[in-house]
Parts: sequence; C-alpha cells; structure tokens
Amino acid sequence: MNPNQPQNQNPQPGPPQQPTPPPTPEVEPRYSTGTPAYDPNYLDSISPGPPQQKFFSGSFGKIFFAMLGLFALAVSLIVAFSGQDNTADLQQMSVRLDNIEKTADSIHEDIDSSNLRETNTQFRLWAADSKRRSEELLQLGGITRTDFNKEMVRAEEARAEEMNDKFEDARLSARLHRVYSTTMALEAEVLINMFTQLQKNPSSKIREYAANSIENLTPIKKSFSEFVDDGN
Repeated sequence: MNPNQPQNQNPQPGPPQQPTPPPTPEVEPRYSTGTPAYDPNYLDSISPGPPQQKFFSGSFGKIFFAMLGLFALAVSLIVAFSGQDNTADLQQMSVRLDNIEKTADSIHEDIDSSNLRETNTQFRLWAADSKRRSEELLQLGGITRTDFNKEMVRAEEARAEEMNDKFEDARLSARLHRVYSTTMALEAEVLINMFTQLQKNPSSKIREYAANSIENLTPIKKSFSEFVDDGN
C-alpha cells in the first residue's frame, strides 16, 4: 500500500452541489404572469369606509335646530298676539261700558222724570253687568286692562269726557231730559252694532255674550227712543 495514496475512509455521500445561476437582469415584464405584488392600500379599498356624517349632526344640525326653535317661538308669539287681536273689539267694549256706566251714574240724580229715571236705572244695571262679563271673558284669555291698547283707551276716555260736557251743558240749559234720552238711544244703537260685530268672533263664549247683550239692550234702547218728557 502506497503511503501517499489516501486511505478510503468511506465518506458519506452528500447532495450534489447546485451550480449558482447567473444573476438575472431586473427587467419589468410587460405582462404579469404570477401573483401581483402586495398593495398596502388593498385592505383599505375593500374595508367599509368611515361612517358618513349624519344630516343633523355637527354645526349644521345645531344651526338647523336653533332656527327651528326660533321658528317655534315666532309662531307662539303670533298665536298669542292673534289671540289679543281677536279680543280687540271686546277690550274696546269693556272700556266703553265702564265709561258709559259712570256717565249714567253721574247723571241719574239730575233726572227728574220718573219714566226716564226707570229707564236709566235699567241701563245702569245692564251696563254694569255687561262690563263685568266682558272683563271675565278677557281674564279667561289672560288679558287685563293693562294689556289694552293705550291709544284706544285714551280715545274712549276723550269720547266719554265730551259726552259728559254735553250733558252738563244740557243740564245748565234745562234740556237734560231730551238731550240725555236722545243721546243714550243713539249710544245704545252704537253698542248694538258693536255687539253685532262681536258675534263674528271665533270664540263661542264671546259670541254668546254678544247675542245676550243685544237681546237685553234692545228694549232699553226702545225706551230711550220713545221717551216723552211729561214732567213727571
């Protein structure tokens, strides 16, 4: 045995070594034939988007509901003022009845005719009761005298003052009976016309009040109109 010849140590056969392939140039293929590259935005494209903003949310919703609140307030004010407008005629009637009752009371002691005094007594009682009922109806609507139209009140007071001056002049000239009966007959007619207008009011209570007042005032008006001063 040659000592320089390697001894056979029975080595274990191993896998054959693969040749290293040469580097492939990086050329972008015109057509993709394999699995496409991973897109980091892919999941975003298939996942549900962010929830859409609701119609009434955010600043728009606040503005919308603020405007809605203002609208509701405006409507309530319109209704309230409309309610007062519906009682404007009743307010005037209440003021006129108050003034005319005071006038009839102040003249009563100067009336010497028993017939005219009887008619005036009925008129005073009617005016007092009708005024009371008008005030009760206004209170049901939450309206007091302080809510009345100030210009209307001043005009009614000026009218009553003018009438009182007229009766004072008639008393001084000894014509009170004729002037008073004629004037009150005309005033009763005016009141009946005002009550007729009140019968068109939306409130059934006011319409009922007006109809009842006309019924009770009509015979008193007739007595004033037919009065003849006989000196008794």
